[in-house]
Amino acid sequence: MIKHIVAWTLKTEDAAERQAQIADIAARLSPLVDLVEGLAWLEVHADLHETEGNSDVVLVSLFESRDALQAYQVHPEHEAAAAVIRGYAASRAAIDFESEH
Repeated sequence: MIKHIVAWTLKTEDAAERQAQIADIAARLSPLVDLVEGLAWLEVHADLHETEGNSDVVLVSLFESRDALQAYQVHPEHEAAAAVIRGYAASRAAIDFESEH
């Protein structure tokens, strides 16, 4: 199994706009579980905003294989979601690693 984790810091400083953007990110990414073969699950969560310097939102996802992760990266629905998210994001950090669960 491959875990793919992405954290974004959003451009907006407005709390309501940030929450709306996080909801939109989740709404765009969540359906991919049913569309991308080998994507076992994913979660999108807002940061608690209790620690200075944290990112605003995180994606945690699990893939059956490296090939499944690569297929996800180029899937048209993922590319469309990523384009919108790039418009919201000031910065992005990601990591992919092998996981037993």
